[in-house]
Amino acid sequence: MRKRPLNRFFSILFFLVGYTAVKGVEFMPSSPWWGVGFALGVFGLMISWQYLSHHKTFKLNERLWFRALAWVGSFTMGIWSVFVPLSFVTDLLFALTLIVLPGEHVALLKHFGFRELELIVLAASIAIAVAGYVVAAIMGPSIRQVTIPVENLPASLRGFKIAQVSDVHVGATVRRRYVDRLVRQANSVGADLIAVTGDLIDGWSDELTAHLEPLASLRAKHGVFYVTGNHEYYWDAPKLLEKVAQFGFKTLLNESVTIERGEDSILVGGITDPAGQLLSEDHVPNLKQTVAAKVINENGDFARAAPQVRILLSHRPGYYEEAEQLGYHVQLSGHTHGGQFFPYNYIIRFFHKYYRGLNRHGRLAVYVNPGSGYWALANRLGVRAEVTAITLESISTARIPSV
Repeated sequence: MRKRPLNRFFSILFFLVGYTAVKGVEFMPSSPWWGVGFALGVFGLMISWQYLSHHKTFKLNERLWFRALAWVGSFTMGIWSVFVPLSFVTDLLFALTLIVLPGEHVALLKHFGFRELELIVLAASIAIAVAGYVVAAIMGPSIRQVTIPVENLPASLRGFKIAQVSDVHVGATVRRRYVDRLVRQANSVGADLIAVTGDLIDGWSDELTAHLEPLASLRAKHGVFYVTGNHEYYWDAPKLLEKVAQFGFKTLLNESVTIERGEDSILVGGITDPAGQLLSEDHVPNLKQTVAAKVINENGDFARAAPQVRILLSHRPGYYEEAEQLGYHVQLSGHTHGGQFFPYNYIIRFFHKYYRGLNRHGRLAVYVNPGSGYWALANRLGVRAEVTAITLESISTARIPSV
């Protein structure tokens, strides 16, 4: 069963390498082998820093040459990631044009039109990558205000505030300065609760300690609640869980707590990511376990009464059907990055039903944070990173904003 996803991955990788090599030859028709070599060099530059970062014994994250390689590789990937889909669509349109044109114009179009068109696509890809870098790395995350309507919300719980942080991906290019700014923004919300919904790191946590430390300054009235994402399990999830516990995070591994306000209360449940099976059976997601009959309140005691509101923290948004069936009112997720940048912000909708912003699934409100950081490449054109400032209100007075 595990071979199928791996085979699919290598098939896609082979296609992309081959397509990039073809483009290299088209740009250097007089020296095709140089074109192939250049294309392979570009591919190597994009993946070499990611490959090297996985070798824990090297401890590269603080070395200047590696950070330079990571930034150059990231920016190159940004150009390539835009160029490939744009070029593919251009190739398709060009081929269709050749089919419908009269025969005497085909040779002329091939001679004068194709190379110029490829250069325009490359120039556009570079411009998009530069603009995306500015939005991702220089402008950084913004605070997005969202009101979530909840049915039969008790008066004492109206106006309850949650600051959601997701998909920070602290690593080779997301560093302490970025995390510092993120923490200040989350704290400025004045939240009752801070929800961190996975993919906190992209590296070995002991190498990233200095860059993770600002997270210890996150403050909310009822604390910081955290669930794992898939990327935690690609590195060293157990050590990271120890570290965030030292920061004061309450990690929810298929469990729940209640926050009590007088006679009313909110249940906060959290599930692990499916990638948790890479670590142990205890980290396989189990949503039913989060709504056990007896739950612990934030002080570690058994809750006095059944909660009126149930909030699920799930890194991946795909649990909405089961969450609604189990009586959850709100689900907070991440994972999709909203596509992260153009043109993937349009493509992502074909892979996830709920991929960004506030959505309604029956009686369940599903909010998908597009990410508070970025993954692999610093590009956020069209999908800015955010800290989500969520306010719970009565369903009769709140409205669901459009994405």
